[in-house]
Amino acid sequence: MTWCNDDPNTFCNIGERDVDFLLLEELRCSDSFRRWFLRGAFQALKVSGFPDAGNVFHSVHRTGLSSGETDLLVEFPATSPSGSGTHSILIEDKIDAEFSDRTKCGSPQTKRYRAEIEKKIAAGEWVAGVTLLVAPQGYVQGVDASAFDASVSYEDIAAWFAMRIPKSEPTLALRFEHRRQMMQAALARWRRGWNRQIDETVSGLWGHYHKIASSEYPDVCMKYKGGEPPDSYTVSFACLPPVQGLRKCRIDHVMERGTVDILIPGAAGMYAVLSAQITPVLAQRMMLRKAGKSLGINLKVSPIRRFEAVEAQLPAVHEALKAVRLLKAWFETHGNRLSV
Repeated sequence: MTWCNDDPNTFCNIGERDVDFLLLEELRCSDSFRRWFLRGAFQALKVSGFPDAGNVFHSVHRTGLSSGETDLLVEFPATSPSGSGTHSILIEDKIDAEFSDRTKCGSPQTKRYRAEIEKKIAAGEWVAGVTLLVAPQGYVQGVDASAFDASVSYEDIAAWFAMRIPKSEPTLALRFEHRRQMMQAALARWRRGWNRQIDETVSGLWGHYHKIASSEYPDVCMKYKGGEPPDSYTVSFACLPPVQGLRKCRIDHVMERGTVDILIPGAAGMYAVLSAQITPVLAQRMMLRKAGKSLGINLKVSPIRRFEAVEAQLPAVHEALKAVRLLKAWFETHGNRLSV
């Protein structure tokens, strides 16, 4: 037995974010992996030659009609039939989470990638862009992947690492073996699958909530999967713009507690500084509070009981969504004060 043994319990809870960071490291540090992994995307872009330099970004927040998050974004200078300048590849990593056909900010999930590309081209930031899906082969075959210009399977990534093991010096060979095991563990998770235990009453409430949010408050960008389990009581909104020097923030509505918060991740230790900085500009009823390791800018609203009939609670849904919109407007004006 070695330290890098093939124990299945090593990666007992691997997730997409773990795979994201593995890919991020390889794309930034390995020219051979980069050329192999991006070959399909480069063919789709029809770029001439492989760039000597570029940038790779992790977990890139998108706003507006393309609202969401790009798992990995690759940008590089190149020349293609579209012209010369910055080209982009938007990478979406999936193990087992489904693409939702439901709308968010007015557009289905898979179409928001294309909307982001079109937006950046229109703004002159990119010359061209394509989308790349990374997932198990069975996942790619089981979904409509037509929204993506290219794909790379987990199986092929694991095989790429395996091929390098016998050709590498011992330390690097162990690292390749570690990465191969990671991809195999991700594949094992996909094969096991994940079953959501759906509660019909809770799902019905969420469905009404989302219908109101998407039709009357599309700017707040409610996150919604559908088929909610009984412990689903926190609604999240991805409507806050990025702020330089500040980790990505979001708005949460905790139904039964009756609170709507802007959550500032990892900022609890800055409570005293931020309190002095933002208290003078807090609107009526807003309050700064600690929320674990984060800070919350809080508004109290009427509680919503997830196991009770939704019809009598619709006014409380509107109240919560108006609070989200109010916090969003406050953040757009004063969010720069949170970066210290």
